[in-house]
Amino acid sequence: MEYIKFTGKYEELKSKGFEFQRLFANNYMQWFKYGIRVWRRGGDITYDNMDIAGVMRVATDPMLHNKWTKGCLHVIKVYDKETREQTILPYPDNACLATEWLMSFAKGKTDKDRENTTEAYTAYIPKRVFDVMDELDWKFADIQ
Repeated sequence: MEYIKFTGKYEELKSKGFEFQRLFANNYMQWFKYGIRVWRRGGDITYDNMDIAGVMRVATDPMLHNKWTKGCLHVIKVYDKETREQTILPYPDNACLATEWLMSFAKGKTDKDRENTTEAYTAYIPKRVFDVMDELDWKFADIQ
């Protein structure tokens, strides 16, 4: 599994419009803008409750340039409650194919098990998220 690693300078974030805050009892330092959060501890970048690495993989795939709709990226988010992992998929052109993709994540499970262990829904990621990511220095990194 991978994540987005911040490789820029934290002191430059304020000039890029990020707001600073300290969170939790451990005083984690974090800067945020439009749902994108840059964390000092671990140096990772998150986006609300989405797998930002998955979103950026879909967004930067040249084969998926037609997935953009009115400045937004249309994706499917699949969440496995057992493993707590997310999978971000490009939204297919065909609605039947979307159903097949979602069902493929729950193969071998009964309808009741699938209901209890897997959630899937579509999401539009606004262009401003990608504009903010363009302002930041970052790279894909593997979770150790």
